[in-house]
Order: sequence, then structure tokens, then C-alpha cells
Amino acid sequence: MFYSTSIISSRKEFKLLKPAWDSLIDDSDDKNLFLTFDWIDCWLDFFPQDCTLFIVLIHKEQQLIAIAPLYKAPLKILNVIPARVIRVLGDQYSSAEYQDLILDREHKEEALREIASAIKNNAKECLAAWSPFSDESTGAAARLEKVMTAADYHVASRSIAFYRLPLPNNAKTYESRLKTKQRNNIRRYRKQLSGQENLRLKNLRDLMSPEEVFTVLENLHSQRWLSKGETGAFERHPKFREFLKAYTIRASKLGQIAAFCLFQGSKPIAIRFGFTYNNTMYEIQSGFDPSLNGAGLAAIDMSIKAAVSDHLEVYDFLAFEGE
Repeated sequence: MFYSTSIISSRKEFKLLKPAWDSLIDDSDDKNLFLTFDWIDCWLDFFPQDCTLFIVLIHKEQQLIAIAPLYKAPLKILNVIPARVIRVLGDQYSSAEYQDLILDREHKEEALREIASAIKNNAKECLAAWSPFSDESTGAAARLEKVMTAADYHVASRSIAFYRLPLPNNAKTYESRLKTKQRNNIRRYRKQLSGQENLRLKNLRDLMSPEEVFTVLENLHSQRWLSKGETGAFERHPKFREFLKAYTIRASKLGQIAAFCLFQGSKPIAIRFGFTYNNTMYEIQSGFDPSLNGAGLAAIDMSIKAAVSDHLEVYDFLAFEGE
């Protein structure tokens, strides 16, 4: 069989890949939001100027069987010696947490072999690979390790706990899986929050523009952290804020926004915000009014039930740290 390798190093070349990229995602076993063309295309609007695209395409005859969505980035060893490393697109500023290779399900092993060869021959200036968000449970970490080892590169990574909740077909089944203490706490908080005001959960995508949705998220997120005397993710990481707002606008056109907002009367008091893709809710950020005890927990419970009602199959909290 004849294999061919192409290296994409410019945004102009990347833009031409959308049809083939989307098709390969559909033919892969490990599709997730953070590997989609639209997510990465939006992220490239914030691509660091000192980095270089290094997207590896593998064709078998005329068929595209693999995409390695990589880039080359600078690194200073001991904060002094300049060097370059291989990274996976989308691993900065974006909250993307499932970096992986895109492989045709029928050609995985041969694709990995050809990717390794391409990296070895075209990234000789790089000293290592850095993968902060590859997930062990999906096999992504093992795939990256295998490819980079075959290409004679060490992979530096960090271990992160991801929390994915498989969703049942109905809310009653979900409730039955909760511990008695959890159910009692949720009921108590919902009763307290209701008071004289009606407690309702709404998906803001149906009520507001994406810019307005983002403003509600930003306000509730900031309230939570300011109550602790700290700054939230948007203040600490302005590039993340800019990217997430930009993708929220794009996601609105793609029908991906999930902004489950808990209202006490007409007042928004908590939000669970993310995007839906491939029957999965990816929760990116959250926030709540810290003056209302239990608002965050009640919002989680009601958002999971809303996801069940929307026939989603997984609620993914990503690198979940809890409330």
C-alpha cells in the first residue's frame, strides 16, 4: 500500500481542510468537541505568534486516514535555554481537555506508524512533546506516548482526573442512583431557594443572544470567586475569556450552546455553561450567587436532568473540582 504524508504549516492551508477534517472525525472512534475543525479554527484566531502549525496528514492511497493536530512551540529550559517542543492544538487558553490524534477507526495502527515517521523526519528542531490534557481513559495518552516514543521524543504530561457522567434515559433513574444524603441535600436546598419565588431552570440559548448569555455566565462566575476574595478564571486568564466568548458566538450558529441557568423568580442565581457535541454536554464553566446557600448544587442537579430531557448521553464535567 502507498502512504503519503503532508504537513500543514499555514492557516490558509488549514482552512481548506474542513470537509476532509469533518469527514475523518465522523469515521473515528474518539470524536470530541475539542478535536472538531470549528473549535480548532476558532482557537487559531488566538494562536501565539511565536508558534508554528505542524498538522500532519496521512493518506493511504487517496484516503485520508489520520490527522495529527500539532504545533511547535517555544520553551525555555531552566528559564534560560531556548528550545522548542511539540504540542497539540487547542491546549492553551481554551479549556480543551481531550487532546488526541484523529484516526480512521479502520486504520489506527498503520496511521500511528506513519505519524511517528512524519514527526521524526519533520520536527528535528524539537526536543520533546508536551501534552497537558491527554486522557488515559480514552486511550489518548497511550496513543500520543506510542507515537512520540516511536519518533524518539519524550512526552511530558500531567495527570488530571476527568469526570464523565453517563446519563440514563429518564430523571427518575438518575435520582435513584444518588445517595440518600445527596437526594436529601438537593431537596432541602431547592426548598430553601424556592421560598416565595418560583425556582426554574432555563436554557439561555433559547432566550438571549450569545453575547448576553456570556455576560450572565461572566457575572455569576465572578460573584462566586469574589466572595472568596479571589479572582475567577476570566480575570486570571483574559485570553481564555476572549476565546470562550468567540467560540460561544460560533457555537450559537452551530446549535451547540448549553447554558442551563437557574432562576429565582426573574433573577439568575446559578449557571452551568458548556457546549453539546456528539450527544455529550461538555461543561466549560459555571457560576452562582454565593449569598444563596445551595444554588450551585441545585443548578447541577437540575442541569443534569435537563440534559437527560434533551436526550444527551453523557454529562462531562471535564477536570471537575466540585463546588
